[in-house]
Amino acid sequence: MNKRHVAYAGFLTLGLLLLFGRVPGGLTAEDAADSADLAVQLAEARLKMAEANLKRAARTNQRVANAVPAEIVKLYAHDVQLARHQFAMAKAPEAGDPFALWLERAAAEARLAEDPWQRAVAANRRTAGTVDELDLERLRLRADVARLLWARGKEVAGKSTEEKLAWQSEFLYDQTHRLKLEILQTAPSGKIFLRWWY
Repeated sequence: MNKRHVAYAGFLTLGLLLLFGRVPGGLTAEDAADSADLAVQLAEARLKMAEANLKRAARTNQRVANAVPAEIVKLYAHDVQLARHQFAMAKAPEAGDPFALWLERAAAEARLAEDPWQRAVAANRRTAGTVDELDLERLRLRADVARLLWARGKEVAGKSTEEKLAWQSEFLYDQTHRLKLEILQTAPSGKIFLRWWY
């Protein structure tokens, strides 16, 4: 498991917690108040965790330049932004649209998928054949899927809860499937030893 996988796992975990962290219907007023307080505490804990992860990456890079790739630092910084947004929404749920967090995440995924494809295209412009054509096509298709998922999310933003949930499930499936494939591609044969990278 590499640093990117750890970041993706954190990103996916945040998404799952957002999906299932909502207060269910049918609760008493007291239960709902307790649940709302727990939602604020949980959002605050997530924010502190995201800030700690970013701080740890920055500290690691102070010790050894670029030990944590810039792409991973960007992911951590984005996680902090999302966690701040979620914390603000937990404190005042009526003030924001929870689906907006999902769209922010999808937009970030689209940007993150576009970047390696563009870098590979640029590398091939400088020196033909640097990146294999099949790998280049795979990167382009990954960027297309991420962009289309984001576009689809924006399309369902004004639609029914069921359509939003269907899109959220599709988005989470895409994240989980991609993470699984990346782990399988980089896992050593035999036993897999998971470790915390930084």
